[in-house]
Amino acid sequence: MKRNKKIYNFEDFDYTPIEDVALIDSEGAVIKTWIRSFDLENPFLEGKPGGKKKFRASASFKNGFGRNISTDYFSKNTYKELRKHLRKGRPIEVLAEVYQEPAKGDIFMNELKILKYRSGDSSISQLQASRKEIELVKRFLILIYSEDNQKSRWGLLHAIREAIIEELKIVGIEMDELYSDSLDTMICQAFSGGIVNNTNGKINTCIVGPPATGKKLLWETAKFINPISQEAQNMRVTPAGITAGMSKNLPLGTIPLASKGVFGIQDFDKCKKSEELLPIFADVMEDKKVIISGVVKAELDAETAIHIDLNRFSDLYLKAGYSKNVTEDTGLPTNIISRFDFIVELKKDLNLLDAKAQQILLSKSSQDQDRKSEIGIFCSKNGVEVDRFLKLIVGYVMDEIDKVNIKPVQKYMASKFSEIKQENKENIDKMPEIASFQIRLANSLMKFVNALTRIQMLQDSNKDAVDKALHLLSRKLDFLKNIDEDYVVPNYRATGFEAFQGWLAAKYGSGEFAPVNAIKEYRDEGSRCGEKSDRALRYWIKKSAHKIRHGVWKVQPAVLKKYGKAISYVRV
Repeated sequence: MKRNKKIYNFEDFDYTPIEDVALIDSEGAVIKTWIRSFDLENPFLEGKPGGKKKFRASASFKNGFGRNISTDYFSKNTYKELRKHLRKGRPIEVLAEVYQEPAKGDIFMNELKILKYRSGDSSISQLQASRKEIELVKRFLILIYSEDNQKSRWGLLHAIREAIIEELKIVGIEMDELYSDSLDTMICQAFSGGIVNNTNGKINTCIVGPPATGKKLLWETAKFINPISQEAQNMRVTPAGITAGMSKNLPLGTIPLASKGVFGIQDFDKCKKSEELLPIFADVMEDKKVIISGVVKAELDAETAIHIDLNRFSDLYLKAGYSKNVTEDTGLPTNIISRFDFIVELKKDLNLLDAKAQQILLSKSSQDQDRKSEIGIFCSKNGVEVDRFLKLIVGYVMDEIDKVNIKPVQKYMASKFSEIKQENKENIDKMPEIASFQIRLANSLMKFVNALTRIQMLQDSNKDAVDKALHLLSRKLDFLKNIDEDYVVPNYRATGFEAFQGWLAAKYGSGEFAPVNAIKEYRDEGSRCGEKSDRALRYWIKKSAHKIRHGVWKVQPAVLKKYGKAISYVRV
């Protein structure tokens, strides 16, 4: 076959699915394709005895239907580089020329001659995003952060929240601050990654709660937004199934397949092999790798977030005594609990569940409901599915902001984090299990800060990212009180009406303000007192301030007196 001497660039092509290579009838066509799984054929030397030998190696790309697409011979250097990717379980993408190889008689099979290759493990590569899709993402991000539109620094976070709530039909979010924070965390999980203090930078999540508290919707959120997601069935999952087989004929497991994304198991309490799975999770959460031993020994890349949800045994079997010991009641040892960056327990609040049920009964059916979220409207206008578009946003941002610079906020993070020790300095020696969590809590804080910096479309972290990260991390600190009831959680999360009054007093003092601007400022600072509707915020303003003239208000003197000093989380 003649060598194609023309220079090609990956950026000039859209992806051709590997499954479609067999459909190409134009010999000499150049394509870009993404390959999740491939095998290298045994190399050999070709030539006459005693003469110069030529190195020969080729590969077969698996197309997902049990068929292989073969390649032409390539160089020794290409063989070595592809072998590195294969050993790490990494996907690749190639620019290749299609040629037709005779099979039998007048039958020809399409094969590929590799022109260029590179790693295909980025989020955008795994999504096989087209150039048109990337341009749509860029247009939307410009719209979100355009100064003309006065979007907040948390504009992307709010837009994604609204779209998820709308598409997954999540109700009662304004009435449930814990669930609201859990939803924000699932969004942060998608924007986490890289390496944080030599550990896996992905945010790992664990949701504990009785049936009918919304655990499933949080997992659906993770799948809805993460570019890559894999799930294992709780009763059938095995260690080999989530890692990889011990011979080259067995496929990669679900955890390395979910690298750059999330792997999840629902109702983990029903897993028959949970004790064998937890050490595997620990390696992934700590070192972002899957270790294979046996006939084939390998360390596979697994920059994968781990998500599980489970019930307490006491909730399932009405054994109230179990609830005194969270490790026995959940089956999670403390060394695993410490590795989850976000772990919360959703409570069965009958009043809250009843209010949510009322919302479901009074809401419009999905057939009658037009999309009202910013992302929903944008997707409808541009003919793209919302879940696909959310994945594209995440993939684009993760590729554009691969590394985050936390140096500008390191001292601020350290000072805020030290409040945990200060609050517990009298009892810290009596809480060895809690004390051992400190290093991992610090890592968790940095993971959240990285994710929240990316969500703001920034390279350098700011104090707003730290404040919101501490707000979300405090939910895990609350859970640690289940391990030791004497544990004191710093006031990282002031929420509700009184917190809002403090924010309003610190923000405007005795000066004048417009409610519409106050609401915009509140959202711009991350809704730090809780996610509330505009109507609820207007009601809070009405209870905390008085009207001077049309559109102009002042904080009430009694509120200013009560909150004469800004509470700790407010920065003016």
